[in-house]
Amino acid sequence: TYTYTGNTGLTTGENTVSVTVTSQAGNTSVHEVTVRVAAASTDRTYSSITVDGVALDGSSIDVATGTTSVDVVVALNSLYASSSVAGNTGLNPGANTVTVTITSQDGVSSQVTFTVNVYIPSTNSDLQSLTVGGEAIAANDVVTVPNGTTSVTVSALAVDSKATVVVTGNSSLRVGSNTVTVTITAEDG
Repeated sequence: TYTYTGNTGLTTGENTVSVTVTSQAGNTSVHEVTVRVAAASTDRTYSSITVDGVALDGSSIDVATGTTSVDVVVALNSLYASSSVAGNTGLNPGANTVTVTITSQDGVSSQVTFTVNVYIPSTNSDLQSLTVGGEAIAANDVVTVPNGTTSVTVSALAVDSKATVVVTGNSSLRVGSNTVTVTITAEDG
């Protein structure tokens, strides 16, 4: 038979465990073993953080309009550390703060904070320039063209390059007044 002593309540550092072996004849021998318990890891470092599969480079990342949540993955350097993420759901247009809490094996935590910028589309539908037949004009100007002209080339440029410009009424012109309409729709619709 054998019995152990010192094998419970081990502490960080060296611990002595005694094994007592008793033969059938009743003879005993004691063997001592040193069990070294390592200190809990203090490693709270990480190799990368990805947001929706894109590596975080710096303190912010941009995501598309309408994004309301992002998947945040933290690659920890220690198998004994853990991480949790807060602020990655319920995102609003503009800047949103996301916090990653990393806890090492010894129970100490540190935080990494970054910003997720949900793109806000432009509301600018302003006209930058307008030309008819290559001549610059102002909005609501009256342009006179020769008799018999059935169409004119109208070029309109919006202030915001992401706005869309549609020109209507510049063909099938008749003798007399004709209305040409330039519609600029901002990026946000």
